[in-house]
Amino acid sequence: MFTIDDFKDITMDSKEEFDKHYAKYPVSHSEKLFSTMISWKHHTDYYYHFVGDDLLHMSKMGGQVFFRLPHGARDPDVLTKLVEMAKEHGGERPLVAVQNDEIEWISKYFPEIKFTLNEDYFDYTYLASDLDKLEGGNYAKMRSRISKFKRRHNYEIKEVSQNNFEEVMEFLKRWCQWKNCSGDPILAEEAEALKVSMDLLFELDLKGIIIRIDGNIEGLSVFEAMNDDTAIVHYEKAMPEFDGIYQVINQEAAKILVKDFKFINRESDLGKAGLRKAKQRYHPHHMEEVSFVNMDDLVI
Repeated sequence: MFTIDDFKDITMDSKEEFDKHYAKYPVSHSEKLFSTMISWKHHTDYYYHFVGDDLLHMSKMGGQVFFRLPHGARDPDVLTKLVEMAKEHGGERPLVAVQNDEIEWISKYFPEIKFTLNEDYFDYTYLASDLDKLEGGNYAKMRSRISKFKRRHNYEIKEVSQNNFEEVMEFLKRWCQWKNCSGDPILAEEAEALKVSMDLLFELDLKGIIIRIDGNIEGLSVFEAMNDDTAIVHYEKAMPEFDGIYQVINQEAAKILVKDFKFINRESDLGKAGLRKAKQRYHPHHMEEVSFVNMDDLVI
C-alpha cells in the first residue's frame, strides 16, 4: 500500500495540497497545522504522504521517528498499515498527537494499545466572546490592568501589512534582545520559528496586529483561521515596560476574531509553569487533549 520511502518532505510547495485537504477535513490541534510544521522545520523534520483521502504525517527529531494517525477519511486499511509502520520504524514514542476522537477510532481495531495523556501539549481553547468582553469576576483584574494601561498610554492598533512589515521585524529584534533569545535554547527555537512565520506571513495566510505606543511598535499578535469556527493565535509578543500591554493586545485580537469565529485556540503551554498559569488565568472553554503511545504500549 505504501512504505516509509513514500513520505515527502513538507515544503511551501506542499501548501496547496494541505489547504485542499484541510478544507475537507479540518484540524483542531495546533500541531497539525501546515503553518506550524513549516515554521518549526528547523527543530523537527516533517514528512507527509497522501493515501486516497487520508493524510499521513511522519516526523524526525533527535534521532527518533514519530507518526500521527491518518487524518481524513479514516480508511481502516490505511490505519493498520500506519500502525504497523510505527511499530517497525518508530522511536520511543511511535505515535504522538493522538486526539480523543482518534483514540476511540483506533481502539476499535487495536483495543490493546495504551495511550498516555500529554498534558504539556494540550491546546487551550477559549470562547472568543470571553476574550473579547472579559466580563465577570474571573476577568476583573485583567479589566483593571487594561484600564490603567489606557489611562497611561496613547496607543493605536494596526494590522501587519507590507507598509509596516520592516518595522515589525525591527521590533522583534528588539524584543529578542531584551529576552536574550540567544542565551536560552528554548527561546532561540521559538525565535527562529517566529522569524520563519513572519518571513512567510502572507504566503502562509497568517494575519497580525501591532500595538503602537507614542508611535513605536511595542507589541505584536499573529493569528490565522484554524477551521470554520476556530481561529488560532500563534504568537503574542510585547515589551515589558508597559504594564497591561499583553492583556490589551490579547483583547484587541479577540475583538477582531470574534466577528468570524466562536473559539480562539491559544496553543499549548509546553509544560512551562508560568505560561500555564497565564493561560489558565483566561479560563479556557475546553482543552484540545492529545496523547502519545510508548513503544511498549503499541500492542498490535
